[in-house]
Amino acid sequence: MIFGGKEKDIIDRGTDWCADMARVGCVLLQCNNIPARIVHLANITKAYNGHVVCEAFIDGGYAMCDFIYGVFGYDDMPLSSWQMKLNRELVTKCYFRDYTGYSPKYDFEGLFSEIAINEYNIVNEKNNYTESKPNSYYIKLIKENHEDKWFMGENI
Repeated sequence: MIFGGKEKDIIDRGTDWCADMARVGCVLLQCNNIPARIVHLANITKAYNGHVVCEAFIDGGYAMCDFIYGVFGYDDMPLSSWQMKLNRELVTKCYFRDYTGYSPKYDFEGLFSEIAINEYNIVNEKNNYTESKPNSYYIKLIKENHEDKWFMGENI
């Protein structure tokens, strides 16, 4: 597993990590003159649950774009992550790509209770494109069956 690098590096190595996909999607939108930003989603009621998406500014508002689950926040108007946080019924108004045997509307809603918006500017000279590997903390999160419960004391 490798994280970081420039967006071209991410595309070249291939990935299905949500943070990488959100970054690449954000940059592709910006390269097409569509304002975009990255949004970090977290479900604070379940330990170690989070997701990263991006939002595109279209038709006068931000619309959430999830390149992993195939979800697009639009229903006659753009639907942002913030709007969906405030009004959970808006999640069901999103466009969901049809997955066989998968209930994305239910599963997607459970992905977040809180959000953080990251105004990602691709030309900012302060961007850090260092590639890294997961540290021991992150590897433990991946390998352990934590069953949505805190097990390393972060909630204290």
